[in-house]
Amino acid sequence: GPKYPELGEILGILKRFCGSVLAIDAPELAKRCGSARAENMVMLGALAGLGILPIPIEAFERGIGETVPRGSLERNLEAFKLGAEFARAQKI
Repeated sequence: GPKYPELGEILGILKRFCGSVLAIDAPELAKRCGSARAENMVMLGALAGLGILPIPIEAFERGIGETVPRGSLERNLEAFKLGAEFARAQKI
């Protein structure tokens, strides 16, 4: 099969072009809240946690509450919060 570059090499290239990069193991964080399918919420939480968008965390949470099925709301909010906490703890 094709030979892919190592993760460190990819991150190095991205940092050269973008300045700062947040690498996040979304599948692992999603598993911590009991739903491997919640990776997208982890990533959304990380974006919100960086504080680079003019949208308050509460607005994201409200939107999640209005769109996610009730049966998976708690897990999705937990995944969102894990992503936000992870991003806030990083020095990028």
